[in-house]
Amino acid sequence: MLASAAWVLRRSVGGALAGAVGWTVAMGASRVMADLQVETGPELEMAFSGGVAGLFLGSVAGLLERRAVKALAGAAAGLAGGAAGGWLAAGVLDLQFAYTYVLALALMWSVGGAVLGLVLGGVERSWPQAGAGGVAGLLGGVRGAAVGAQLYLAINFETRHVTWTVSRLSEMLEGGALGAGLWCSLSLARRVVLEWRRA
Repeated sequence: MLASAAWVLRRSVGGALAGAVGWTVAMGASRVMADLQVETGPELEMAFSGGVAGLFLGSVAGLLERRAVKALAGAAAGLAGGAAGGWLAAGVLDLQFAYTYVLALALMWSVGGAVLGLVLGGVERSWPQAGAGGVAGLLGGVRGAAVGAQLYLAINFETRHVTWTVSRLSEMLEGGALGAGLWCSLSLARRVVLEWRRA
């Protein structure tokens, strides 16, 4: 039991670190594109951000397990799922209500997480792991993105003087919460399937 908890915790921490770095890089790249006046619509901008962050988030399990094929497959799945989710989520940003940003990110990472979970289960050549991974990725992506977006909004709207440092820190926390939530769910699902197959 303790070994399983440590296994899940290790992947959750890895996800938090990957999410923090990936989301900060994605947001930084978006700002550079805006500064260079690169013409992108909201769909392309959100797809780009989701894809870049997904690239980092997807490689976690493969890097921790030192399996190059799994790291590359995860990175590709994260890139594709994050980009597809971002493209779909851009339409939500047009809605005018209080939690538009939270809903858009939750949609982005429900798609990104589901694709990632399905592909990582496929790499293991296990239909139960692929199915459980897809559901866990969807739920974990929604949970992590919702918590991360709330943290980001709370810091940026409740802080009296938002400096460059505070803004970057809020982005890192947002990505970290996303990665931790996503990878906690993915890891728990994989562990449950493994234990079920042993029983």
